Amino acid sequence: MDIGGHLQRAECLAVCFAAFLLLGARAHGAVVVNCGFEDADAADGVFDHFNDDPDWTETDTSGSVWMGHSAYVNAYALQAHTGSQKAGLNAVGDTLEVDPSGSGGVGTVSFYYRASSATSSWTVTLQVNPGAGWTNAQSFTTSDVVYRTTTVTVNQTGDVKIRWNMTRRGPTGSFYLDDVVITDFALPAVMLVTRASANPTTPGATVKYTATFSEEVSSVDAADFHVAQVSGSFLTPPSIVGVTTGVTAAIYIVAVDVGFVNAGDGTIRLDVVDDDSIVDAQGRSLGGPGAGNGDFTKGETYKIDITAPAIASVSPARGASVSSLPCVTITFDEEVTGVVPGDMTVQDANGTTPSMKVSTTDNVVWTFSVPNPSDGAITIRLDSGAIKDLVGHPLPHGDSWTYQKDSGHPASSVDAWRLYGGSTFGVRGFSP
Repeated sequence: MDIGGHLQRAECLAVCFAAFLLLGARAHGAVVVNCGFEDADAADGVFDHFNDDPDWTETDTSGSVWMGHSAYVNAYALQAHTGSQKAGLNAVGDTLEVDPSGSGGVGTVSFYYRASSATSSWTVTLQVNPGAGWTNAQSFTTSDVVYRTTTVTVNQTGDVKIRWNMTRRGPTGSFYLDDVVITDFALPAVMLVTRASANPTTPGATVKYTATFSEEVSSVDAADFHVAQVSGSFLTPPSIVGVTTGVTAAIYIVAVDVGFVNAGDGTIRLDVVDDDSIVDAQGRSLGGPGAGNGDFTKGETYKIDITAPAIASVSPARGASVSSLPCVTITFDEEVTGVVPGDMTVQDANGTTPSMKVSTTDNVVWTFSVPNPSDGAITIRLDSGAIKDLVGHPLPHGDSWTYQKDSGHPASSVDAWRLYGGSTFGVRGFSP
């Protein structure tokens, strides 16, 4: 088997999955304004205002307050982008303003715009007021009568207001805008931490994690991660051996040395530790100012499986005296595969016969149906065959044990075996 090729493909799939999640995720927060200036978008059910109404206010269904200064909202000539209504500005100094409700700031402002006439050229400036006065964000000039769409990144926290201001007008007509969508401004955060390798099977092996952030960030290094020892006792603790950037600066690949488990198996998880060193393009730290508010401890885990499977118990118990023996159940100490009926044989006075059937519901407990042996000494043998655990460690050796069968044993034990679903197998002396 080409294990290296499988691991490379696993790493590639993990990175591609993280990139796919980013494609569907906004770098900013939730939508706080989604207004097409329809009557249904107004809290009072009417969103009509005319340009002879110098100053007006309107609350939309999200709770955001719109304010117009000689701006208008109407359905004239069905010139809306969608629906029947749109907003318009038709003189220098006309403004349309919105104060988004319930936001912690503004991330992006998206809207559609056009001129009412191809003979006119209009300029409207999108302005932002984070509380200290209006500043220009971007200007738009158009003489196109077909709607265009744009998205302006604002990236301002606090009580931010947005305003469209007519700064140059054409000789006739108006500047239309419609279908405004404003998103809240979310701080950078960890979206997920996923495995990019298979479970390790040797001490000191290296595995990889994919850490995906909500947007592109920088200053990410080994000190920003911690390998948590979820279970097991480690003689040498796991450690981070490398951090590299993935397909974008929102994805990082973290290589981890799994260390040495002192005894048995262990489990590890990669956590992100927020010390305010990770920042986005605007210099905002993970989770905002303050260490620890951007921590992430819900990532996927690796099981460090370096031990071979073993038989934990058999039923009936080794050396038991039984009145019947329709089956033998073996419980392993972990999930195994490759078990077949021929792995078990039954030897009695008439010779050796293989098991006829084997079944399991969890890959840990396996029940072998055995041929009806004759009374007397019975030897059960289990060959290791192709039995192995889920990471490929083979059962190191077979096993054997004996029973003494006496079919003349009192019926009460047989009845007990039936009552308890075969768990006692008519063990001599059993009493429910």
